[in-house]
Amino acid sequence: MADAFDKVRQGQPLKLSARTWNELIDAARTVQELRPVFAQIAKQQWRDADTIKVRNGTCNNLPRFGIVGLDWSTLDPSTNLPEWRNQIAIDCVAVDATTHRGRFAILGDGSRSRQWSRSLPG
Repeated sequence: MADAFDKVRQGQPLKLSARTWNELIDAARTVQELRPVFAQIAKQQWRDADTIKVRNGTCNNLPRFGIVGLDWSTLDPSTNLPEWRNQIAIDCVAVDATTHRGRFAILGDGSRSRQWSRSLPG
């Protein structure tokens, strides 16, 4: 018996069995139903994998996409080693071109002074 999913060559008539057609429709519906789920998963993976948690150490409210300098971890490994190992949490300060060369981040959300925010490290 021929494979139900054989490709058709140019000029060859298309002959689909009811079973093949129904399987194609089921597959198309499944893809359509799962598209939002896959989009959400992809978005979440990007956010978790590529962002770090920063605390606004400036005295100013910072806008979304504001650039900040990365100062130092807010967690002390001598007092809470498991938490220090499990999450990146850094104080951010006003960026200085010489001090923060290669140590900066772009805020994903606006941030008030001493507030936590997600950011993309540079």
